[in-house]
Amino acid sequence: MRLVFQPQRDLATRALVGAEALLRWRSRRLGREVGPDELFPAAAEARLLPAIDDWVMTEAVRRLAAWANEPAAPAMLSINLSVASLRDPGVADTL
Repeated sequence: MRLVFQPQRDLATRALVGAEALLRWRSRRLGREVGPDELFPAAAEARLLPAIDDWVMTEAVRRLAAWANEPAAPAMLSINLSVASLRDPGVADTL
């Protein structure tokens, strides 16, 4: 699994205002990129969403920290989490 970062721009000025962290997975067994429409239902069925969410949060925040001193870096980073993680009262503390 890996994260890719989609830029978010101000429509009027085209200035970079943020980025969205998107999870991607290339399956060696399938020989292709597995889309979110397949990945997330399978991960939910296998009860892997909490572990995936933890990994996504860790990696996204790590990347944001690495960008801290880069002038062209996005000022804000959006992270998508599962509903289960969002319902967890400890998710804010984890972030």
